[in-house]
Order: sequence, then structure tokens, then C-alpha cells
Amino acid sequence: MMNEKEVTRKAYDDHTKYFVEFFKERSNPEKRYGLRRFVELLPKGARVLDVGCGSGDAALYFKEQGFYVECIDFSERMVEVCKQRGLDARVMDMEDMTFEAECFDGVWASASLLHIPKNNTQKVIDKFYELLKSGGVCYICVKAGEGENIVEEKGMKRFFSYWTEQELREQIKCFQVIEQYKEQHSPKSAWLEVLLKKQGVGK
Repeated sequence: MMNEKEVTRKAYDDHTKYFVEFFKERSNPEKRYGLRRFVELLPKGARVLDVGCGSGDAALYFKEQGFYVECIDFSERMVEVCKQRGLDARVMDMEDMTFEAECFDGVWASASLLHIPKNNTQKVIDKFYELLKSGGVCYICVKAGEGENIVEEKGMKRFFSYWTEQELREQIKCFQVIEQYKEQHSPKSAWLEVLLKKQGVGK
């Protein structure tokens, strides 16, 4: 029997084409304040890590801004799509990242932490902090709500964790909060988004 991670990975590997189209609209910078704001907060030529990069739309936008972007995802098929689009992408689990400490100016984690159990999240966010240079910026976006479970929709299953604002605040205490806000995409779907800074000298 597959665990939560294997079930979710299979969904992305088996339905890659669907997700490529789905993510395209979600990563439109004209409609995505967090995407534009993240870019504004970074220095020229910043080195950025896209965690759970999906099909690479956000990473391509960062690359267009002159940033050096590295992409990771646990879905081999999604990583293949990123490579085909000219991105530096590799298969890597966010719970087992192997980068050196303080090597990134920015960490982008959009709709990726929501695929791991809440009990494992603090360790990953602490790792984001470790990977960032002093003054580095981190963006996190998770689904608003309560609990965690495997959800079946459109013929596939994925694991989701849902977060309250207070729960998320507890997880990000190591960072300075630049902005924290909630976006309501539909009556049934709301997202919590935060822009964070690693304390220290920097933009």
C-alpha cells in the first residue's frame, strides 16, 4: 500500500499534462502578487531555490528577471518538463535537501509544503532558513483550513495538509515576517501566503 508521499507523487507523474496547464494560470505574474513581490525583495542576480517547482512556470519567471534558479521536485515527470523548458531541475525530496548552508538569496515554496504531514513541516522550514544567506527571502504558500488527509479529485489522489493562520505563525517563528495575507480563490479554496526574511544584513 502506498504512503501519502507515494500517492501524491503518482498523481503528478501520471497526470503531468493536466498539471502543466493547471499551474500555468496559477503562475501568471499579473495575477500573482506574491510572485512579483518576491522578485522585488531580491537583489540583482539572486540565486533562487524553487521547492516543489512543478512544471517550472514560477522558475521561468525568475529566470527572466535575471536570477539563477535551481528547481527541485519529487516528481520525475515534472522535473523532465522543467528540463525541457531549459531550467536547472533535479529530482529531490524537500524533506531531504542536500544543498550547502547559506547558498541561496531566495527560497520559493508555493503549494509544496501542503503535500507533507504537519509534523514534518517545521524541519523543512528550518532547513529553508539554513539554506538562505543572511537577509535572504522566503515565500511560503499553503492551503487554509484544518487537518490533513488524502483527497481524491479528477480521478487522482493527493495528500494535503491544511493550515490555520496561527498554526503557520508557529512554524515560521525563526523568520522575520515581511508580509502575511490570505487569498480567497473560490468559496471553497483559500490560501495563506507569507513573505519572510532571514535576519541579518541584506536587502
